[in-house]
Amino acid sequence: MNILLVASLDTKDDSDKYRKILISDEEIFNLPNYYTDNIEYTSETLVDENEWYKLSSFSERPYCLNILRSPILSIDFTAFKQQDLGKIEYIFSVFGDIFCFQRITPAKQIKQKMIVFGDILEIENKQSFKPFSKLFNSHVLTIKNLPDAIYHKSNDTLYFRNLNDITKIFVGIDVLFREATETEVINFLGKNFIRLSAGFSSNNVKVQNRRRISAALEILSGLSAMEIKYLSNYIRNYCPNIPFDNGQFIISSESNLKELLYGIEERYYTTTIGEERRLANSYIKR
Repeated sequence: MNILLVASLDTKDDSDKYRKILISDEEIFNLPNYYTDNIEYTSETLVDENEWYKLSSFSERPYCLNILRSPILSIDFTAFKQQDLGKIEYIFSVFGDIFCFQRITPAKQIKQKMIVFGDILEIENKQSFKPFSKLFNSHVLTIKNLPDAIYHKSNDTLYFRNLNDITKIFVGIDVLFREATETEVINFLGKNFIRLSAGFSSNNVKVQNRRRISAALEILSGLSAMEIKYLSNYIRNYCPNIPFDNGQFIISSESNLKELLYGIEERYYTTTIGEERRLANSYIKR
């Protein structure tokens, strides 16, 4: 099978950060059925248990790794050495045009005393990769069953399940769920249809609502005054818990703010048959 396993190290020199760990004839990661069960990533969409997000035309994105844009040969990599232990940021396997990535945290680089029997450099149980304990009798590197991300070079697509898991691998990818800046939060809270009360200010706005504000500002920027008025009526209809006075929503808590932001995204709806009011936890644009 000849699967190449490579480690990316935390080094000052990016030109010398990759190390070849081994070439294996056994499967390192299990590959899910991500080809058919995938959804183009948006921050508004939550994937189901067996679904994966995807990012198409990945090589054209600024946070794509340069190494994915070039041919890869095992002879191009320096061999992993003992002094590299503890410096691993992430690992990836390469088989054909498929790259599987896993972030490596300090908890997955375990130092312990042990006696290991068997051949040097092998995959054990496809769950726990222990070449370091065999080479240096001191370290264990744990590999998960499923990778954090899969890149398929032939269709130039990255597949993943959780954006947080891969932000340390693809630096800059967190722009996809970026938080609003302090200036943007203040700008949003200063909109003429919002009034703050009970001492509520930008200092009270936490991460999740800052991300929602970033999306809300983008939506509002494309609306006319008439559409914003319609949106205000829609929010009043679905969010009676938000006090409303003289054309303004009165925001005094994070909860009020979250309801307002969901309203701007038009996440509230009424079912056709049962006329039941609901909130969409996520949605897909069609």
